[in-house]
Amino acid sequence: MSLTIFQDSILAIKPKVTIIIPTFNRPWQLKRAIQSVLSQSFVDFELLVLDDCSGDETRLVVSGFSDERIAYIRHPSNLGFSGNWTYGVKIAKGEFISILGDDDYYKPDFIMNRINIFNMHSGIAAVTGDFDCHDVDGINIRRSKFISSNEEFFSDENLIDLALGSFGEWFNGATLYNASIYKSLWDSSIFAGTAVDLAMHINISLMPNARIAYIPFSDMVLSVHENQISIKSGMLMAENIALISVKFWHLNVKKNSKIRSRFKMKLSKNLNHYGRVLWDQCLYQQSSGVFMSELSINPYNLKTWLRLIRVFITKK
Repeated sequence: MSLTIFQDSILAIKPKVTIIIPTFNRPWQLKRAIQSVLSQSFVDFELLVLDDCSGDETRLVVSGFSDERIAYIRHPSNLGFSGNWTYGVKIAKGEFISILGDDDYYKPDFIMNRINIFNMHSGIAAVTGDFDCHDVDGINIRRSKFISSNEEFFSDENLIDLALGSFGEWFNGATLYNASIYKSLWDSSIFAGTAVDLAMHINISLMPNARIAYIPFSDMVLSVHENQISIKSGMLMAENIALISVKFWHLNVKKNSKIRSRFKMKLSKNLNHYGRVLWDQCLYQQSSGVFMSELSINPYNLKTWLRLIRVFITKK
């Protein structure tokens, strides 16, 4: 079987923006996501719909749209989360890039709001904003965690704090990235699997002179439901975040005393969470290894020492 590509997807002229929608067996939610992109007030974009070997309904949904900016690409076998996303990032031609979940959708000015910021300010790595969380019935559950009531620019320690989630929510689906920066950091971020956005944002925050912009209003919707990857794979997500913690601590952060303390508490907390997830699953040997890793970062955490002692007592 070969790769399936249809519609006049591969635009001869380089688009300003690439929107990537990775999808797998969510045809009707995908339809809404595609429509939200095609309804954008900013029109200079390519839309890459990456089908990770879904059933026929997905292809039928995409074929219902007649727009030369759409590229539908169906893989002959399932590449999985990382493989599908990586394929899209590698072939994207836009100057700016965003990845939209197949169950999420944009409001009409999502791209325009971010392009305006990029046009007014040079040297920005990304523009992000607030988002709404809706349930399966379209009811608004909540808005993203408060960052600021004003347009803001983040750099240095403030950007690191934002990337680590010390305040607010920097969500990849609500972000338009400088594509050259995003691509240059992709290979060192995708190791995190389903937590790739966290790894990407930490990588961006550690770049010299990195700066991102924030707009204080919601122009995209995150769908919250039981079939989300982050909900279905809670242990995997915890594991990925823990792996990020260890890798960044040893490779990036430990040598830099200026930002060391900012990472220390957050990364220790991530490891602690994963250790407790393993504990709850009665995976005591694995949890002890994770708690030991946490103590290598924060050796003065008394609660973790007590948990580690409990692990060894339980194992006996």
